[in-house]
Amino acid sequence: MIRTENVNNYIEKYYRPINSEMGDLREEAEKAHVPIILRETEMFLGTFMPLIKPKKILEIGAAIGYSALYFSYLLPEVTVLSVERDDEMWEQAKLNIIKHSKKDNIFVAHSDAVEFLEMLQHDGEWKSESFDLIFIDAAKSHYREFFDLGLPITKEGSFIICDNILMKGMTSDNKMNKKHKTSIKRMRSFVDYICDIPNTDTKILSLGDGISITKINGRFDE
Repeated sequence: MIRTENVNNYIEKYYRPINSEMGDLREEAEKAHVPIILRETEMFLGTFMPLIKPKKILEIGAAIGYSALYFSYLLPEVTVLSVERDDEMWEQAKLNIIKHSKKDNIFVAHSDAVEFLEMLQHDGEWKSESFDLIFIDAAKSHYREFFDLGLPITKEGSFIICDNILMKGMTSDNKMNKKHKTSIKRMRSFVDYICDIPNTDTKILSLGDGISITKINGRFDE
């Protein structure tokens, strides 16, 4: 997080898990340092997503399945298609989805995200029924690839949300971290890029570790 610890603690004091089972899963993930959506990000999505009412969600980066499960509990009628490359994470996501009795609502593909998105470009079933929301939370250096490959499977009125775009404040810090120099440059270039795409409207928010919200105002599959 990029604010003072006192502010973060104050905000998170008002966090409430969507149910006790998800609360337990979050505690387990946080103790094990598993990368799941931050509490403040979850609080925001819990308000935003019921307003836009997506029916079909594509998630890039499943990890242990936490966010996909959260989406499914938040919007019981939603269908979530997620993709995860890491073997261990994918196995854990499957187990969690079964444990929470959500296997009819959530499918997690075991694949490289770029390859999976390229496949979706040619899959008639998925392409003919575009996604209402794409949630990107995977390898930060590939965000532009994920975004560009996601655009053709959206429709007018869809949203693309990218998580962790501030990279713990490094994206906006003029004193660039040498260790992460390439990733920072790519993320800055990505943010510039998505803010200038025609027929879209992008907003950058500093909540959590930073998110971008892009509303699609036209079709990109023509």
